[in-house]
Amino acid sequence: MSQGVSILIVDEDTTLAESLALILSRSGYTVATAKDGLEAIQRVAEMAFDMTFMDIKMSLVDGMEVYKRMKMIQPDLEIVMTMKTYPESVQVQEAMHECVWGPLYKPFGAEKVFSIIEESRRVKTGALIRFSLERESSRAAESG
Repeated sequence: MSQGVSILIVDEDTTLAESLALILSRSGYTVATAKDGLEAIQRVAEMAFDMTFMDIKMSLVDGMEVYKRMKMIQPDLEIVMTMKTYPESVQVQEAMHECVWGPLYKPFGAEKVFSIIEESRRVKTGALIRFSLERESSRAAESG
């Protein structure tokens, strides 16, 4: 399932980011890390990623602002917000509303990350198949 899937991990906790990157790369994923939101935006501008795991709370630029900027660059990018606590803040509520795959509360296990990645791939593949079938059906109706 990892074939051709590229993932960006954004977290100021470099130990967490590098550990997750190692686990994912050993499983065949193409992985890059960014230590803050500004670096994440730069990486997304330079390379297409399929998915991002990103801490919502960062010092230079908060996760929701980074989310919005990354979506402007790569609208199809799947973004999973990670966070340490369950605060009822506006930022967390916004993340829950905007992000399909999250929030993911820390600490989290590798199994949960793999599950999110696999489900995202299934949903994306299913959407592509539905689009292709609808397109073929539309062509058949036009010619018939």
